[in-house]
Amino acid sequence: MTPLKLLTFLGVANYEETTYVWGEAEYTTRFAPAASCHFLKPNSVITFLTEEAQQKVFDDFKKSLPQDIEVNPQPVPLGSNQQQLWQIFQTVTDAVKPGDEVAFDITHGLRSFPLIGLLVAVFLRFGRNVSIKRILYGAFDVRDKAAQPPRTPMFDLTSMLILLEWAAAADRFAQTGDARPMAQLLDAGRSSSRTVKKARETLTSVSLAALLCQPFSLSESAERLEQDLQDAQVELNQPALPFNLLRQRVVEVFSAFAAKGDKGLDKVLNAQLKLIEWYSHNNQLIQAMTLAREWMINAVIFRLGNDFSDLNEQEREKRYASAINSVERAARSNNSAASTNLNAESNWQKLSEEDRERIQREWSEQERETLIELSRGIQSVRNTLAHAGHKSNAMTPQKISKKAEEEVLTPLRKLAAIWDLD
Repeated sequence: MTPLKLLTFLGVANYEETTYVWGEAEYTTRFAPAASCHFLKPNSVITFLTEEAQQKVFDDFKKSLPQDIEVNPQPVPLGSNQQQLWQIFQTVTDAVKPGDEVAFDITHGLRSFPLIGLLVAVFLRFGRNVSIKRILYGAFDVRDKAAQPPRTPMFDLTSMLILLEWAAAADRFAQTGDARPMAQLLDAGRSSSRTVKKARETLTSVSLAALLCQPFSLSESAERLEQDLQDAQVELNQPALPFNLLRQRVVEVFSAFAAKGDKGLDKVLNAQLKLIEWYSHNNQLIQAMTLAREWMINAVIFRLGNDFSDLNEQEREKRYASAINSVERAARSNNSAASTNLNAESNWQKLSEEDRERIQREWSEQERETLIELSRGIQSVRNTLAHAGHKSNAMTPQKISKKAEEEVLTPLRKLAAIWDLD
């Protein structure tokens, strides 16, 4: 069993006797950490205190603690400037090792000490893999003075760390699509109910679909996300307001990618466009470029008045994708004779006669040029990414990102605007 360390602070003050109350437990003492020792049974106490507190208060404080407990005083400055605050932060973090089990009592000390203690607890939990068992605070200012001795509530602030975990998990999910931390927090509730299990499964489905660039699966799962998370919140009894805000942020991000064909193919294309932008904004360029190519093909099929959701892979690739390449090659060979060169392209003939006539007669020069620019950009960037830097003249990641923005995303947005899909 890992020993439990209690970390606490001590300043110079008129410490009065009071009965600290934590749930059904009570303990009367002048010092809140003594009550925390009674409640938590730690193996040792590390006390961060100023030089004046060590001279004037520490002896009485130590006597209030159980005799068999190890007490380790750690001098800290007053925290009168930013440098000293960081020094306190460093001293506290140095007192803990990765894997330690720690509790905090942040009742005493100078005004900045409780805040520092809470921030250190957050840092240790996420940055040092330290298990934070409890964060206790004796609210002496709201004690019941009618009782003798006065009764002071001991607040358990550990749930604040859970809230921060939820915030970090929601932020990670919203920015990367990785829902594992959120799913783990749902697991932490130890609920085996079908409602919570369903929420975890939906989170996982959304996450995998986003990470693997599966927009149709993502759309389907995102449709269920809001209701499933709302049901799980009720089941787990999460604090309403904070959880609502986090849930709303997650739902706001991913609901934008939810659009089924029965809502209109233009809505599906618009949702995929938003997903491409999300990938790009969050530096997931491989997914962005992969979906950009499929979006381009879908957009061409839609522009020709056809239903891309009904086409099989062969029809998409052999007919429309090849035809786009034909348009690009014909324009490259001789712009002045584009029609002649286009008709000579074998892949061009795979399109229906109606589709060929629409492209040649109905599409504006701006449409064709923007499509050609987009097609060229996608081919170039995808080829660059596919080699994973294994080329003698490989571009830096920064140049790849710039190239993707200028040669793919810019013409893609332009084409979406021309075809009213943005």
